[in-house]
Amino acid sequence: MADDMGRLASLRCVMADEKLDGWIVPHADEFQNEMLPPAAERLAWLTGFTGSAGIAVVLSGGRAAVFTDSRYTIQVRRQTDESVYETFNVPDSSPLEWAAGVLKNGGTIGYDPRLVTIAQLEAWQKKASENDLVLRPVMDNLIDRIWEDRPAEPATPVTPFPLETAGWRAAEKLEMIRHDLAARDLFGFVLTMPDSVAWLLNVRAQDVPHTPLPLSRLIIRADRLTWFIDPARVPEDLRRALAQETGIEILPPDRLSGAVTALGEDAAEAGKSIGLDYSTATDWVRMHIESGKGRIADVKDPCAAPRARKTSAELEGMRRAHVMDALALVRFLFWLERAGKAELASLSEFDLGERLLAFRTEAGGERFRGPSFDTIAGYNENGAVVHYRAEEKTAARIVLPGVLLLDSGGQYDCGTTDITRTIPLGEPSRIAEMFPDFPECYTRVLMGHIALAMARFPDGTRGVQLDAFARRPLWDAGLDYMHGTGHGVGCHLSVHEQAAHISPRGNAPLEAGMVISNEPGYYRENAFGIRTESLVAVRRDERYDASLSFETLTLVPIRTDCLMAELMTARQIAWLNAYHARVRETLAPCLAQEPDLLAWLEAACQPVVNL
Repeated sequence: MADDMGRLASLRCVMADEKLDGWIVPHADEFQNEMLPPAAERLAWLTGFTGSAGIAVVLSGGRAAVFTDSRYTIQVRRQTDESVYETFNVPDSSPLEWAAGVLKNGGTIGYDPRLVTIAQLEAWQKKASENDLVLRPVMDNLIDRIWEDRPAEPATPVTPFPLETAGWRAAEKLEMIRHDLAARDLFGFVLTMPDSVAWLLNVRAQDVPHTPLPLSRLIIRADRLTWFIDPARVPEDLRRALAQETGIEILPPDRLSGAVTALGEDAAEAGKSIGLDYSTATDWVRMHIESGKGRIADVKDPCAAPRARKTSAELEGMRRAHVMDALALVRFLFWLERAGKAELASLSEFDLGERLLAFRTEAGGERFRGPSFDTIAGYNENGAVVHYRAEEKTAARIVLPGVLLLDSGGQYDCGTTDITRTIPLGEPSRIAEMFPDFPECYTRVLMGHIALAMARFPDGTRGVQLDAFARRPLWDAGLDYMHGTGHGVGCHLSVHEQAAHISPRGNAPLEAGMVISNEPGYYRENAFGIRTESLVAVRRDERYDASLSFETLTLVPIRTDCLMAELMTARQIAWLNAYHARVRETLAPCLAQEPDLLAWLEAACQPVVNL
């Protein structure tokens, strides 16, 4: 846990200097990344909470609270000092409603406009006005004033993303985006999401943990393109190639504020609007456009949808990445199964993550660029923490019997992976004694996974319409899970891509070329967690007009020795057997020189028979 009292005392001192009754600390950086560079981990530094979604509110009178979503209910209680921080789930309680209830007679709440999106601020302002609160932007972040050893801002070298994997040249993408903006009669667009910048320009970097992004922004006009990044980070040959292809101008980040203000002035003179995506652009950008008298239109990031629709080259790259990843996973699973009871007892969840990283590094070689997120290796009750993160000093030991939930992924130079397998360790009969309903729960999660994998659906189908496919087998037993069923995945970009997802709130239509996770689960607090996750590509189903289906990209065996096959339909079992046949056929030629591992793979892919 963080040094809560000392850091809170320092924060309250600077709050008093600013005459603030409260200060908001979101899990966010200036670019609205999910995974933050160390310099932006303000919420973790203050509270100890390391989840990827959360907000702290610190009040001057002595109370403070952390708000998260249902994925982090258990984690936030474990990582924060309950004597200092109250913890709440959103939407059960909102940060500003809580603050108003404590302050009673209103007050002034400060926030950093660089870290808050326009849409988020509008929602906050509505809550503030309803509760006699005033929101005040503060340009100089209060946490940064007191964080004495704050890490330096990242500045890694920018590298090109090859055309043979991207499929489209930067000039082709730019032409498409400009056509979109012209159709909307926009003067220009401020592109604030680094993954959109990376996709548009066919570039990558390592500014963010696990995500190959250059933290930068673009201003797109009809007649010019300006990239705000330290020019020294971009190699000369890449600068020349981009300039020749797109006419791009590269300026240092400290020129952004003036350029955005000038954009507002030029747009006002032309009588046109500037496009911003209110869900991702920050209030800071809005303030600077409006300082130039510019008019703003809320327009979805024009790169989001085409980025999500992978080209044939990107899909082929994703398939290659999944073969490399599968070879790493089967070698890990083979080692795990062969490890003795004494060896496993000497290892922790953290050690398993490190061992898996070693297998990925070996399998991918120079093509492996690192994990796509922090490995989730949750043993027994830790598996019930949806986004659990094992720490080296506190990770649980692997004492048999038990259930391991292993969620991990890799970044390869041609694609991104994300896979979860639930792995019973020890004698199945002893696991059934520990957790009598584990086999049924495991089977129902797999049935939901298969139901979604087999889905065939018409053009225009939204994620919310498919979500129930995965939940139905659990619902039949009165069970459910409190996270989405699927998220988008980028091609050597973010493992969580936002254009489309499968969940109760998934309103965007699924389109051919999108890569999405299929990950139903079930979690029993203080007992075990179950999740079966593979990545799938949305594809055109040639058998029917205007119909789509899924291609499963992940090629790793699913444990079948704990199944209650009698619960499954003949079609579900046929799908599972066909999947394992495909896994075996794809991986076996790569393992010809490893006979013991090949024999293990053959056994792991044996057909399931429903007697």
